[in-house]
Amino acid sequence: MKYKVAIFEDNFLMQESLKALLEMNDDITVCGVYDNAKDMLRIYEQTMPDLIISDIDMPEVNGLEGLKHVKDKYPEAKVMIFTVFEENDKVLNAICLGANGYVLKSSTAEKITESIFDVI
Repeated sequence: MKYKVAIFEDNFLMQESLKALLEMNDDITVCGVYDNAKDMLRIYEQTMPDLIISDIDMPEVNGLEGLKHVKDKYPEAKVMIFTVFEENDKVLNAICLGANGYVLKSSTAEKITESIFDVI
């Protein structure tokens, strides 16, 4: 079974490297890459990904707001925060809003992949 993953990340290089990493795995397909969380709920409803990977700080609508909209309507949705923030209130806030996990952008490729499967 292939797992569908949607990526919400505003940094183009980070988008590309995360997408490339995920597409190297035969069990994952990337169903979309978006640079802000403005339409996260609508995109979730249209694509029904097995996992949303979301940055926190993005223009227009940040990842926490997008997370809240998705989790309010679909509490079973799986969302993993992908962040540079290690010991930040934002990570705690994300967990309180229903994030299923988080991984640091500085993590190794193996750790990122392992975290994705842990959340799924």
